[in-house]
Amino acid sequence: MEAPEGTRVMMRFGELLYDDGMLNPMTSVTGQIKGLDKEGNLIGGPGVPDTAWQSDTYITKGIAVESYTPRFTFHAFRYVEISGYPGEPNEDSIEGIRLSSNLKKTGSFECSNSLFNKIQSMTEWTLQNSFEILRLSRKTI
Repeated sequence: MEAPEGTRVMMRFGELLYDDGMLNPMTSVTGQIKGLDKEGNLIGGPGVPDTAWQSDTYITKGIAVESYTPRFTFHAFRYVEISGYPGEPNEDSIEGIRLSSNLKKTGSFECSNSLFNKIQSMTEWTLQNSFEILRLSRKTI
């Protein structure tokens, strides 16, 4: 798809959606689930910034087919919101690339309690997922 030179395509990343299905970009920063409570107070731990989110902005060159892959950064996310895209994006418009650290297993835990074994397994998967990210790659703009 072609886009005029200077078209700004913005991508924001998040882990959760609001009840109306829109992206909650406050859920992607440093693994902290953010948002507002019923009284309008920011939810989060000590030192949580008032406003912070992950986003990329790509400015088109105006050539026939353009590709965007971020360098020197990555984003951990479940959802991406794309605005400014010229036309209607579809499944072929973007691609998430899974990256992972090569972690060596140095120990293990197993016992006769199946609940503890399940907790151990979930903990290992959670840790591994913390080191795996999807790098968003725009296939064509």
